[in-house]
Amino acid sequence: MSKLKPILAGLIATMMVAGCGLKVGGVDLGRVAQVGKRAFTSAENISPKEEFMLGAKMTAVLLGGAPLLPNDALQRHVNLVGRWIASQSERPDLPWTFAVIQSRDINAFAAPGGFVLVSSGLLSLLDGDDELAAVLAHEIAHVNDKHHLKALDKTKGLDIIGQLALVAADAYNANHQTSQVARRNQKIAKGLLSATQTLYVNGLSKADEFEADGHGLVLMTRAGFDPYAMVSVLQKIEALDPRDSRMALWLSTHPKTTDRIAAIAKKIEPLLSQGIVRMSH
Repeated sequence: MSKLKPILAGLIATMMVAGCGLKVGGVDLGRVAQVGKRAFTSAENISPKEEFMLGAKMTAVLLGGAPLLPNDALQRHVNLVGRWIASQSERPDLPWTFAVIQSRDINAFAAPGGFVLVSSGLLSLLDGDDELAAVLAHEIAHVNDKHHLKALDKTKGLDIIGQLALVAADAYNANHQTSQVARRNQKIAKGLLSATQTLYVNGLSKADEFEADGHGLVLMTRAGFDPYAMVSVLQKIEALDPRDSRMALWLSTHPKTTDRIAAIAKKIEPLLSQGIVRMSH
């Protein structure tokens, strides 16, 4: 859990600030919380706006501990690649936002609503757009399949996060807060801290990770990238020393890399034989 503590430490302050001006790919994360008071009840009936609000808050938390890499050209390129792959997905109309964060850790994160973050540490391992596409496609698949929402749903995290709309309404509709409202909002913030911390520290299920590999493989192939690049990325990660501190969170939140490589390798030839169209990018 210690690996994410610096990232999650600023959650309460981050989520309580309206109009903070924090932007990822041109999206103002301080203004996405302008929603009504309807509570979430399950992963399946969350509206796109609510999903976006939730994902923006979770992304802001991650950015609180690992800021954006100050390289505009690189950020634009990652967004171009990511959005092209996302355009081939089942949810092309999400406001997809991709970013590289300053972190030596070998990892990538996704959040509901179309947010994807890749660490500079992982990016440094990649050779070319095919391998970048493999990483992004896997994360896009998590969002498409609503893995994070379903995981929160199982832990009742959506009940807590649904109350975040109340915090947003107070911030935008009131000039001041009563002590009772302030205490309630602090309680909601702490609840969201717990739900978010549990999700990112414990990771998604092994089944979700394998599903994202398979779905991501289809997406990157459909977008015109080499599906074998997903294998090469995982082979590079497998070659790293597991005692390397940069690998701690990855190893604790993902299935065995060799198992993933084997599962992916079995899917590639059947995928190509099915005539998946590789479009020019």
